[in-house]
Amino acid sequence: MIIANKYKLLKPIGEGAFGQIYEAENIRSREKTAIKSEPTDSEFKMLKHETKIYQHLDNQPGFPQVKWFGIQDDKFFMALTLLGPSLTALKKTPPTYQKDPNSNLFSLFHIKLLSRKMVERLEFIHSKGIIHRDIKPDNFLLKEEELYLIDFGLSKKWKTEEGSHIKERTERSPLGTANYISVNVHQGIEPSRRDDLESVGYIILFLLLKSGELPWSHCQNHEQIIEQKINLLKQNLPDFLKSYLTYCRRLGFYERPNYEYLKNLFLNKL
Repeated sequence: MIIANKYKLLKPIGEGAFGQIYEAENIRSREKTAIKSEPTDSEFKMLKHETKIYQHLDNQPGFPQVKWFGIQDDKFFMALTLLGPSLTALKKTPPTYQKDPNSNLFSLFHIKLLSRKMVERLEFIHSKGIIHRDIKPDNFLLKEEELYLIDFGLSKKWKTEEGSHIKERTERSPLGTANYISVNVHQGIEPSRRDDLESVGYIILFLLLKSGELPWSHCQNHEQIIEQKINLLKQNLPDFLKSYLTYCRRLGFYERPNYEYLKNLFLNKL
């Protein structure tokens, strides 16, 4: 199938919340791209929203570039940078990606480097007035040793057009992926910058654990997950992760996070 007389779909490589993701090739330049699709009759129009977010981020390093957006055959299509594997995929099969078979992408040294980059990505989108609201290892991808943040379908502005912070609301339905959302979001509080950052803490834990499963992965409801997440700080965690999660959980809804403090927690001291 050819999209926009330009992109040839090669194979499916994933599935989004409301459509398929394909690897494609620009038939003119032979450049490989990713193509996301969504039915035009979708209630939420997430792909159109995501395209606007990427454009707002202005092709900065660490974020894919939108190459084309349009409609064909009753579907929205978005062509963007084709990236490498996600942190989830790498955690499951790391040796297939590494150039040096003796290296360990998920050694403590590399986990700290990845953690610092994750905070940097959030610092940038937050500076642009955006919160992601679905931070998880599936949404951090590597390409040529650069870490990319993707999938802004659930993202939202935390800053209004007038420059003020959105209002704190309660009794909201938890939004995002249950394994990685913050305790506050579990409890029905509107997400803000602090909640994106707390989610990174759970990604770090996921990368640290040899099992590749979070302690609450098999819990049946939000209450059980909340209990496990609250008790996490009583467990034998590395000091940098305990400090990170403690700081994030103490942040107020309207408070600007101290990104430098968080990034410095991951400095690899010799």
